[in-house]
Amino acid sequence: MAQSLDHKNLDKCWKDYLVGWRDQGLSLEEMSLRCKAMGHTCSPSSIKRLLDLPLEIVKAPYSPQPSTIPPELYDDVRKTIIDLYQEDDEITMIRLLLKIEEKFKLQLSDYPIERIRKEAGFVSLNVRHGHSVKLVNRQPRVDWCRVLIWGGISWKGVTNLVVMSESCRVDAPEYCRILRDGYIKWESEKYGGKSLLVQDNARCHTAKITQDFLAREEIKV
Repeated sequence: MAQSLDHKNLDKCWKDYLVGWRDQGLSLEEMSLRCKAMGHTCSPSSIKRLLDLPLEIVKAPYSPQPSTIPPELYDDVRKTIIDLYQEDDEITMIRLLLKIEEKFKLQLSDYPIERIRKEAGFVSLNVRHGHSVKLVNRQPRVDWCRVLIWGGISWKGVTNLVVMSESCRVDAPEYCRILRDGYIKWESEKYGGKSLLVQDNARCHTAKITQDFLAREEIKV
C-alpha cells in the first residue's frame, strides 16, 4: 500500500512520520531518504536525536500564590509592613515575605508589598556606579581642572580663592602672595583682625620669609 508523503499537509508535520517509520522497522538512513523526498534535509544523527526526545514534557505542578491580601487582614498586614520598614529600612523582600507568612500564614507575591510600601512613602534608591573611562577620553576629562586653587573656610564663609597654574611651585614667597591676594583683605572685612589663620607645618608655612610676613601684616596664627 502506497503512503502519501504530502509535505504540504498542515495537519501532520514531517517529524510526525518518524515514530511511525521507526515502528515499521526503517533504518535511520532510510528515514533520512524519505525526509529528503518530502523536501526536508535531515541527517540520520539528527533523526536519532529527534527520536530520543521525550514524548511528553512533565511540567512542575502549579502552586498559585495569592497576589492580593484578604480584606479582613489587610489593615493588620499593612501596619506590619510599615512597622518592619520603620524598624529596618534595609529589610529585603524575602525577609519581609517570610515574616508576613510566619505571622499571618499568607504566601504573598512582591506586588502587594511594593504597593503598600509606595503608598506609605518608602522608596528604594539604586546606587549608580560610574563606568570606566576609556584611555582616549581620560585626558580631555581632566584638562579643565589642571590648576591649583587655594582657599580657606570659616564661620562667615569662604575666603577669596587664589588660582595658580599647574606648574606653580608653592614656596614661601608664593605663599605670602597667596595670603596677600586671598586672605588679608577678606579677613579685615569679615573679622577685623580678630581671627586666627589655621595652617599645617608645611615648609612654605614655617619658613622665615613667611613668619616675617605674618608678623609684618599682623596675621595671627
